[in-house]
Amino acid sequence: MKAIEYFLKEKFDENKEGLAKYKEFLHFSCTSEDINNLAYALMVHHSLREVVITSLRELFNKLDSLA
Repeated sequence: MKAIEYFLKEKFDENKEGLAKYKEFLHFSCTSEDINNLAYALMVHHSLREVVITSLRELFNKLDSLA
């Protein structure tokens, strides 16, 4: 998580709109739980959309063809 925080701080320093003065606030939003919670939510969202729903559609189509 620290690597992400440092990466973002570097990007804030490179920003032309003056974000550098806000870079120390990144620490407050870059705790491991903040990032992990978002990552888990994205994993669940994508797996539901790309795996579960797709598989259920295939199953329903197969069952429909057998009925």
